[in-house]
Amino acid sequence: MPDRAPRVLVITGMIPGTDSSAGERRLVRMAAMLAERATVDLVATGTARPTDESARIDALQATGGAGAVRVPYGGRPVHLARLLRGPRYELILAEGWEIAEQVLPLVRRHQTEAALAVDTVDLHFLRNARAATVLGVSHPGHERTMARELRTYHAADIRIFVSDVERELYGSFPDSRADHNPVIPIIVDETSVARTPRRGEVAFVGGLWHAPNMDGVLWFCSDVWPRVRECLPDAQLRLFGSNAWSVPIDTTRLAACLGVAVEGYVADLGAVYAGTGAVVAPVRFGAGMKGKVCEAMAAGVPVVTTSVGVEGIRALPGRDLLVADDPAAFAHAVVSLLGNDDLAASVGAAGSAAIRAQCGADVVRPAVHGLLRGLRPARRSMTPALRGGEAPRRAAAAWWRLGRRLHARYQRAQSQRG
Repeated sequence: MPDRAPRVLVITGMIPGTDSSAGERRLVRMAAMLAERATVDLVATGTARPTDESARIDALQATGGAGAVRVPYGGRPVHLARLLRGPRYELILAEGWEIAEQVLPLVRRHQTEAALAVDTVDLHFLRNARAATVLGVSHPGHERTMARELRTYHAADIRIFVSDVERELYGSFPDSRADHNPVIPIIVDETSVARTPRRGEVAFVGGLWHAPNMDGVLWFCSDVWPRVRECLPDAQLRLFGSNAWSVPIDTTRLAACLGVAVEGYVADLGAVYAGTGAVVAPVRFGAGMKGKVCEAMAAGVPVVTTSVGVEGIRALPGRDLLVADDPAAFAHAVVSLLGNDDLAASVGAAGSAAIRAQCGADVVRPAVHGLLRGLRPARRSMTPALRGGEAPRRAAAAWWRLGRRLHARYQRAQSQRG
């Protein structure tokens, strides 16, 4: 480890915020943890949310001191080749394999001392394969895309996975790299939520622009929710989620379901978790850890999800959360929680303890700091800071001074021999 604080560059598709998705909250918290031990710059290759970009930047830089993340280009999309020809970094962290694929040749050319880490976020090829199975639609380019994704993981120096499940799956492929594969899960907020649940209320939290979420909600509303309403006619389902990207979403089918309200974005999920009787995560395909499940569990809300939804979470079904994959069993689990306050309280408390033991900030922090271990100190180059023709002139002057010193040393050695 160099004597000075190492320099870290985080490259994302857009400036992340804590108000959009659990994945973005995870990245923000990872960057802040790295900033406890390093100087961290965060840049974006695009900007899909110009209206709230400045607020996200202010939030990243607000803390000051340890844990503050710098956004040196003010959120403007960066020119990667120009950026990577600039200051030297010891660690470059790319969010997702597609960004890593884009920056990999540039890092190898211009940042030769830097370690490149790719945050897998989730294994995209796994998500796509499951979607093809569930929806019965296969993408013709899926195999080529999967090959590119795996090649990028192989070529990186560090591969970050969100769960042991996905790390083991990656390790099963030929030519997979067995070293430098840390697991950094979803990082949950451990602030206690005082719960006063409203009887008969169920919540779903997740952006409906995301295909697994929309598919899961449509399946739940058509196949599961009518069974719940047969047992509990006054039950209410509230759908919460941001759509910061302004993706066109047709919610007419959802709004037409009895007892279903499409609430959209809410600034304070704590209020949602405090008042709902249960959270459902009816995802039928996807990959990675489901932030909606982790965050609801951390808040002490009893959760019903599928085997896909619980994947990667170290929880005991039946004790820490309820798991069901067919409509009848899923509906029965929801009705059981809404109709039994003691069961709901027990599952909520056990789930909160389980997820905090896996995803609490103090539990995850050592793995994040571990990314900085073993880095080679980058040689500091003054060339990027110089203007125009200054660099060649100063470089020539430096070589000339070095040549004079070597020549003087040679003359002294010759005179001593004489």
